[in-house]
This record gives sequence, C-alpha cells and structure tokens, in this order.
Amino acid sequence: MNDLLDPSQTLRMPGKADIVNFGFEVSLDLLRDKAALLNEEALVLAPVSAAPEGSLEQTYSLLEYKQGEFRPVAEIMKTSFSLRVDKQRQVDAGLDADYFATHQRHERLVRLRAEIALLEERFVRLRKAHGDARHLSELVKVPEIKEALAALADRKKKAQKLEFAIRDTQ
Repeated sequence: MNDLLDPSQTLRMPGKADIVNFGFEVSLDLLRDKAALLNEEALVLAPVSAAPEGSLEQTYSLLEYKQGEFRPVAEIMKTSFSLRVDKQRQVDAGLDADYFATHQRHERLVRLRAEIALLEERFVRLRKAHGDARHLSELVKVPEIKEALAALADRKKKAQKLEFAIRDTQ
C-alpha cells in the first residue's frame, strides 16, 4: 500500500500499486490523472470532492479501479470541511505577522524612549528642587525622586529588552 499526502507527490517504486491511499482531497479528474500509478485492478482510498477545484463537501471513499474506470465500493466517511492548506497564504500571513510584531516593537520602543526622556527631565527638575548639591544617596530618600528613578529604571529595562528582541528578529 502506498500513501500519497500531497497532489504533487509521485510514487518511487518498481511497478504499479495495488492499493493507494490519497491523504489529500481529490477530484475524479485528479484520480484519472494518477491512474497511471495503478495496476489494471487496484483499490483507492481518497476523500473525493465532486468539484474539480475542491469543495467543503467530501466523501472519504473506497474506490475500485478496473478497466480504466473508478467505481465506488464503499463510502467510509462523509465530511463537511476541507483540510486543504494554502501554504503560500500561511507563509504570507506569518511574514505579515512578523512584520507587524516588529513594527509594534519599534513603535513601543519610540514611546519608551519618549517616556525615558520625560522621566530624566523630571528627575533633573526634582533634583534641583531638593538641593542639587545633596548627595544622591540622600536624594533617593525623597519619595518623588525615588518614584521617578524607579520608573526610569523600569522604562530603560523594557527599552533594552525591546532592542534585543528587535535585533534578534533582523
């Protein structure tokens, strides 16, 4: 028995197959195209769609191939969905998501840098207001200055993490 999971896949084996499992949605036209893979009498398992381009209605069927024709032997399971995957759309969506995430990181970094500049200005103003000549260890005891420095450290840490994340994605 051979499994074909992709319509473009070809069998690499000596001779022709007696039983083939098409693990992807097929139309009768595609089955006829793949008939050259089969012995004169063979069995095929496949989720068959009535429309050549595929549909949401499929029947996973056991078909008999005989004298150049496919004849349904048994319906194994009916489905009302398609498991077909558009790889290019997935790749594009992934690239779009990556670009969007990187763009958001850049925007967040710009906002953080603006916040850092404002917090640095606030610290300078507070330091002057509380005595520029005082030692920093004394200034840190002032609640407003302590709060400004904590916020400044937090924003700088976040900005640094974003810079690393942006650099890693490039």
